[in-house]
Amino acid sequence: MGLELFITFVVKVMLIAFKPGPGALVHAAVALRDGQRPALIMAAGTETGHAIIFTLIFFFYQAYATGLSQILHWASILAGICFIALAGRALFRGQLLKQSGTNKALVSSSHYLSGLVWAFINPVNIAFYVGVMAPHLAAGETDFATYLLLVTCLVIIMFLQHILYISVPVAMRDNIQSDKGQRTVRYASFVVFLVLGLWFLFEGTFSSRAMT
Repeated sequence: MGLELFITFVVKVMLIAFKPGPGALVHAAVALRDGQRPALIMAAGTETGHAIIFTLIFFFYQAYATGLSQILHWASILAGICFIALAGRALFRGQLLKQSGTNKALVSSSHYLSGLVWAFINPVNIAFYVGVMAPHLAAGETDFATYLLLVTCLVIIMFLQHILYISVPVAMRDNIQSDKGQRTVRYASFVVFLVLGLWFLFEGTFSSRAMT
């Protein structure tokens, strides 16, 4: 795998992982309600879900690489449009931590299963993986070693992010629930979504021009 592509993958994953949005704050809410250990178990379930989604999309791309080679740039463009739309939505989102903490769809006797469900019901994950994998597949990086390296980095970064948000002091989490804290979260989400959206759009547009 090319070093440049690997570095851009890691940077994109870190941007989406450490963004203070529902995906991170729902685990902080569980830590507040049930304690850090159940929240970490939920995070393990979420990372399993991330790995499953990543695996399905990667091997779907791999199986149909020949037929998709001409349209991979459109995957990046579509992901870019989705993230720019999410950036606009982030500015008008309500109380993220309170919504996440009271999401009845996530209530389960098993925190692990709750985390697994959360990974699949968050549409941002699918849009992100479709966009983030397109450059690697366009470059012909569809071998198992590439998959193993990417999915391992993904799971480690995501889990470290969850550990960070689960372990933050209660006072800091209380501050996030305040109106000022919520505005900060929305603005941070807006910036990250916008950067990723423009990045995906640039990659898609550049790759389509390079093919012509």
